[in-house]
Amino acid sequence: MKNLTKKDESSKQSKSYLSEIYSSERRPITDYPLKLVKHLKENYLHSQETKNISVLDIGCGRGDILKPFKEIGYDVAGIDSSEEAINLCEPIEVRQINIEKDHDINNYEKKFETFKRSSVNRYI
Repeated sequence: MKNLTKKDESSKQSKSYLSEIYSSERRPITDYPLKLVKHLKENYLHSQETKNISVLDIGCGRGDILKPFKEIGYDVAGIDSSEEAINLCEPIEVRQINIEKDHDINNYEKKFETFKRSSVNRYI
């Protein structure tokens, strides 16, 4: 039997947790994110032109909010600590960054006009 280090065990627990959180069986994908994004655009972003507006989703997870922003025409990108997020959000550009360790999330060449953050704001 293979001996797991604390780091390996932590990584295994984290993947298990994220698999559960990202599961569409546990959290079904609904039309709510698209409705929310349309509401934000109409009531707060006040721009009919979306092509030149970039949105960065910090803690994008499976892309529930990121995908609707892209669907209505925004230029989008995401950051998440999980490799699963990168796979779930394809073809959207998602970078794997652990903001607890990698404090510099400004390694994008482009600038973002707006950003969305999820529960990640507890850690910033």
